[in-house]
Amino acid sequence: MKDFDYLALSGQHLLVFTTLHEVGTVTKTAEQLDLTQSTISHSLQKLRLIFDDELFVRSGRSVMPTQKSEYLYQEIKPLLVRLDELTHTQEFEPKLAHFDYTILANDYQVGVFLTQAMQQISAQVASFRLNILPSRKPNIEQLRQHNVDVAFSPFAPDHNDIMSVRLFDDVARCYYDPAYRSPPVTEQDFDNARYVGLSFTKGASASQTDKRIIQAIDANTVIRTNSFATMATFIKGSELMAIVPSKLNTLGFEHLDSVALPYQPTPITMRMLWHKKYQKDPKHQWFREQVVASTDIFRTY
Repeated sequence: MKDFDYLALSGQHLLVFTTLHEVGTVTKTAEQLDLTQSTISHSLQKLRLIFDDELFVRSGRSVMPTQKSEYLYQEIKPLLVRLDELTHTQEFEPKLAHFDYTILANDYQVGVFLTQAMQQISAQVASFRLNILPSRKPNIEQLRQHNVDVAFSPFAPDHNDIMSVRLFDDVARCYYDPAYRSPPVTEQDFDNARYVGLSFTKGASASQTDKRIIQAIDANTVIRTNSFATMATFIKGSELMAIVPSKLNTLGFEHLDSVALPYQPTPITMRMLWHKKYQKDPKHQWFREQVVASTDIFRTY
């Protein structure tokens, strides 16, 4: 009857077993594994208790495996090889990878860099599926519950389990339709104008530098919408203006004119966020590297 808990069996015990099976003596096994002969003998005793078999019997100056030992060797050797493989970083091969990712992003991020980034990624992998959910402020719980693989946002949550990387900086400019109004020049021009704004930025915190004009814009915002594209639609053909990131030269804004703000705006830092669980995952890491590379043209240091 066994009186030894098999859960106490260590990888070292199994290594002693396979090495002894291969070299044939306790002395050579101890030398090869840089262990004492007493350690080898102790491991062998535990193995005998676990498997209820002698495992090795003396044969002259060496030992010979029993029939059960021969069977166990065929099972244990591949297991040790697999355990060894698990301790090494696996080489990621994009051409064999299948992606089915969910990300949080708004139309600014899609229009400025994500479309190109995803095209580049999909061209390098075996298959690629992407589900884009609307992004406002990052939903930390979505990242924690692993419903979302990455999120894109200028907001950087201060949580130890949420990782982030800076993609690029942008600055705000004022967009308007030159066919329907002249460009604002003075602070009073900005204060007296009417604006289109984003619904999810209403009441957003701002630096002291930005606060005064943001308050004036909020007070004079007559239309709020949930996307940058519809902002441009409302500005076109009207006297309305909008304060949006300067890299937004798509989604209809390429048909409008823009001017700098009457003060130095605080830079908008676009970030990619993910849960710490994926930090060292080769597949996820490669995906993040591709996104970062796609924004190289925007980044200055």
